[in-house]
Amino acid sequence: MTRSMLIPEIFIKEGAAVKSAENAVTIIDTDPVRLAGLYAEAGPDALIVTDLSETDRDHDRSVGIMQDICSAVQIPVYGQGRIRRMEDVKKILYAGCRKAILDFDRIDHETMFRELTSKFGEDRIMVSISSPRLSRSSISKVSEAGSELMLRGEAAHAYLKSPAPEEYFGSIPIVICMETVSLEQIMDLFAKGAYALCGSCITDNISSLSSIRQMLDDNGLSEETDGNPDRVLSFEDLKKGPDGLVPVVVQEAATDEVLMVAYMNREAYDLTLKTGRMTYYSRSRSSLWVKGETSGHYQFLISLSADCDRDTLLARVRQIGAACHTGHHSCFFTTVFEDRDAEAHDPSSVLKDDYATIMERKASPKEGSYTTYLFEKGIDKMLKKLGEENAEIIIAAKNPDSKEIIYEIADYLYHMMVVMAEKDVTWDDIYDELVRRQKSSQSKE
Repeated sequence: MTRSMLIPEIFIKEGAAVKSAENAVTIIDTDPVRLAGLYAEAGPDALIVTDLSETDRDHDRSVGIMQDICSAVQIPVYGQGRIRRMEDVKKILYAGCRKAILDFDRIDHETMFRELTSKFGEDRIMVSISSPRLSRSSISKVSEAGSELMLRGEAAHAYLKSPAPEEYFGSIPIVICMETVSLEQIMDLFAKGAYALCGSCITDNISSLSSIRQMLDDNGLSEETDGNPDRVLSFEDLKKGPDGLVPVVVQEAATDEVLMVAYMNREAYDLTLKTGRMTYYSRSRSSLWVKGETSGHYQFLISLSADCDRDTLLARVRQIGAACHTGHHSCFFTTVFEDRDAEAHDPSSVLKDDYATIMERKASPKEGSYTTYLFEKGIDKMLKKLGEENAEIIIAAKNPDSKEIIYEIADYLYHMMVVMAEKDVTWDDIYDELVRRQKSSQSKE
């Protein structure tokens, strides 16, 4: 579990990002997706999106915006607001949110909690509450499920005032949500065991996250990884060059693109694992440097691996902005040689390439195109063909020749992609759902 998480929040109503104060709602940005992108560039650990809609129609619109935000940012998104039934939680999670937040101030939310954690996994449901009088029953439910508990309003202030809140909450991960908080109170909250701070106190200071993190680092309140069983290798286990350094190949986790190559000494290695921010050793300046400390283009560590000889590291990161000092996203933008006649086809991109062609036919119909014909006939025709191809797969599976089923599956995938294009579902949406299920399955195991 990561400590010292800083999480801003976006409120959505009628398609806009708003701010509520004294029962008045003020629009702060008409494009919540753009605003989420700006927040993500500041390097928070996650983002909370709260739906303030008053109607089912506006709620569906807000869930659509949540989906767009999840696709646009590379940090976890937590969704909450206007949850009336289990189906609303399903919508939030299927939109791509890492977690859905239930409000235990509402009896119906507490009632459906166990069923939701059983259905989606305890790591997908967070609980929030504002009442300072938390029942032992509520605490027990959260503790048994292994979920996180967000304290808001009076409950958050009670936690701040308590001399030993861990005696009451035990090992439950505590998230504190506050409107305003001083630097001293931030340190006090994390010192008492809170692992995340969210709300307006973070949103209103989004440009100062690096300074807040530095303050937490200086006071020993960042995550400590020494002794962590997940840390397999120490710096001593690596083979260093004559200068005592280890080269690091840096790769963007979301795209697999190689961004840069840098070097680490022992201190840079330990600080990277401790803070989660990529820290290197500059050979030209003979000093440590945190990537993004000057430019704001931080790199947040996703995983760190050593090669077979243990003399090179591979860092998979979440890159904020450009990795190269020239402004390019990757430092490898100069082509030295390229054999244009050689086949450079990537099998993993076939489905995306075919889908792109289908979308092109949807946007620009072409006479004589079978894909154009299907779009002209509409969803009923598409589904009829999809059903026919499904039946062909079943028949082919009964035959001994595997070539036939390969052919039929390829046909089926094409017709499935036409339906996906018609419903504006992309392969990224499918991949994200598969990754979510994989993580949920691994978590339960």
